[in-house]
Parts: sequence; structure tokens; C-alpha cells
Amino acid sequence: MAARGRENSISAIVLSGYQMGMMAVDNRMRPMTGMATILDTRPGETLSTLEPHLHRLGIYRRTGCPPFAQYQLARLWWMNQANPNIVRKCRFLLGIKEYIAWKLCGEIATEPSLASATQMMDIRKMKWDEKALELAQVDGRKLPPIGRSDQILGHLGKSASREMGLSAGIPVIPGVYDGGALALGLGVLERGTGVINLGTSAMYRICVDSPITDKSGMRLQTYAFLPGLWLTGAGVNNAGIAVEWFLKTFGVNGHNQMEEMARLARRGPEVPLMFPYLTGERDPRIGSTARGVIAGLRTDHDRGALALATLEGAAFSLRFIHEALRDNGVSVRNIVSGGGGTRMKFWMGLIASILRRPFAVSRSSQPGLVGCGIIGFKAIGEYPDFKTASRHMVGPASGVPCFRDGRMENRFARYRAGLADIYPKLPISA
Repeated sequence: MAARGRENSISAIVLSGYQMGMMAVDNRMRPMTGMATILDTRPGETLSTLEPHLHRLGIYRRTGCPPFAQYQLARLWWMNQANPNIVRKCRFLLGIKEYIAWKLCGEIATEPSLASATQMMDIRKMKWDEKALELAQVDGRKLPPIGRSDQILGHLGKSASREMGLSAGIPVIPGVYDGGALALGLGVLERGTGVINLGTSAMYRICVDSPITDKSGMRLQTYAFLPGLWLTGAGVNNAGIAVEWFLKTFGVNGHNQMEEMARLARRGPEVPLMFPYLTGERDPRIGSTARGVIAGLRTDHDRGALALATLEGAAFSLRFIHEALRDNGVSVRNIVSGGGGTRMKFWMGLIASILRRPFAVSRSSQPGLVGCGIIGFKAIGEYPDFKTASRHMVGPASGVPCFRDGRMENRFARYRAGLADIYPKLPISA
């Protein structure tokens, strides 16, 4: 329900939602499956049978998506083997945001930031990729049309308006995926500004005005964003999830205690290296079926050493993304971070030191909502363009001090070498 007393002040509904969700619906728009999310690992069961047909480098160059079992392409490949009748008989294959949009205004459509995280959209032509559709064995008409994120998709219908306590006829705007909205709210439209969202997973992205794919591998994931703009960088599956694993496994009472243990360990002898890939990773050098590894563990290491190693491991993963951007000519001058992980001040300082860039934390408690507001106000004409809206709406950020620790670069060099030894590099075919 809308907040009482504020119903008449709402001028638009802007949607956001997670990427890589998928649900099949029938001709009456009734769900035929549950809503699969990025946490659904079943497509990994058949990924090895997809790979010989995939032509990794070709599909990566077209879609911006490296091999990853949770993309819709791999999910449809799995579904065609597990239950082919679903894909054959369904009317649409929709993500959660697209399904809710239909519930609100009766229109079926998606937008580029969600479509390009399927591994099935050509990020240059901005349409569904024919070769990906052929691999997935799906008629392109079962995927929603790709429109603009800032278009007025439709207007709130009577049934939805009654349930929400709002007036019928309010414009419904598709918006962008959750990480894109957060990036907008952190100021990603300011040139040279990289943004990091630190939550259960993490993302490190920067806005570019042409689609970029990695020249020497597939380290970058590039998604279409706003009209004429793309987000490039990568996601890290294991950020806050590795922290929560540590807290639960070692009986630590909250983030503050973990950080204090890590702070004390940093002043002591060398700690082990933690490769925190507990749920696999999107980085193709690691792979979606990888497992976590602790290297260099000794009898004199305690929980504090492992706390520091866990926090470092996630930070080193962000450093790999930073280097991939640099290697592809993308200059990051400063970084702004948001998300629940930013409450861990020691971790923020650690990341700032490892990335070696001016680093700030947003003071906004909900930068994702700010990002949705930027799209909404531009869409209804309150601001002439996204950059103007961003300059008026994005709030200040607070600087994060870097640690001065000469051992950090040596540890990162060891981490890089360990990564190559522990995780096999996946082959890249033309």
C-alpha cells in the first residue's frame, strides 16, 4: 500500500529488479514455473554440453557476457533438456520486473539493462541475437520486446491501483536493473567515476559511451544501460556472502567483531590467502563451478587471520576488475561505493588501499531509489536529460582513508599467482 497521505504526490512508478531472473508463462499469463534467479545452479549441470556449441569469444563479443551458467542462455539450454515442453508451450519467458510491469499496466516489454544480462542480446545492435536464439531453441517472439528504460510503458490499471492504494493512470516506467539504479544514484554519469556496490555480491562498473569487451580475455561484462550508454566492469559473486560464511562458521558475533579481529591481525605476521569463491565466480578464469580455497594456513593462524584473509579476498577480486578496465583503456579517476557492506569501515579502507584510487562512500542510505528517481524525473520531463537530473539528485559522499602497508602489493602478487595455479583457465574459442 502507498504511504497514507502521500498517494496524490506520486507522479510515476519506476521499476527495478535483479538480472538473470526467468519465469515461463502461458497464453493467459499464468506462471508455468517458479521465478529462477542467479542462485539457481541447475543450469551448471548441462553447461559442459552447451560449451562445444557456444563459440565463446564470438558470443562474448556480441553480447558482452562471458561464459556463466546463470545467464538465460544456459538456463534455456538446461530447460530444453530437463523439461522441453515448457519452452515449447510457453507464451513468454519473463524476468520478475517484466512480469510485474505486465501486472501494473498490461504491457509486455523489457529494457536493455535486463535484456543484455541474458547472454542473448546483441549489445551493439540492441536486439535479440539470432545465434543465441538458435542455441536456446526459442522463438524470439517468446522474449519481450526491448524498449527504452525511460519510456512510459503504460499507465497503472484499475486493479493494480486498488491493490496499491494509488490513483489509476499513473505512468509506469521500466527503469533499469537494481545495480544500474544504484550506479546512477552513486553518480556513475560523472566522467571517470567508477562505482562499487558492496552487498551479498559486489559489482564494480563505470559508464562508457560505446560497448567495450575485453581485448585479452573475457574479464569484463558489458551491459547496455541508458540510451547511448553502457556499463562495463564486472560482478563479484562472493563478497558479503563470504563475510556471512565467516561469521557463521567461526561463531563471530557480527561485523564489528570481525573487523576488530582483522584489524589486529593486520599488525601481526603474514596471514593466509583466502580465495573466497564459495559459490563460483563470473570471472571465466575461475568459473561458475569453482570452490573456495584457503592457502598457506598454519597452526599459529587464528580466526583473526582468517577474517583478514576473507576481507582481502573480496577486495583482490575487485582489483582484478580494476586492472581489466585499465587494460582496455578505461580510466577510473575516482570511486564511489554504496550498499550494506560500506558500513564496515575497516573493509572500505582495505579496498581503497588495494585499488589505489580516491575512494568515497555515499551518504545516501538508498542510492538505488535515487537512481530510479533520476530515470523517473527525466522520463516525465522534470529534467531535460539524465546528467542534469543526476547533478541535482545525487548526494555527497565521504572520503575513505587508505592504509599504508607495503606488504599489500606483495600479497596481491601472490594472490594473482595462486589464482593461476588453483583455478584452471577456461579455453577461449573464436
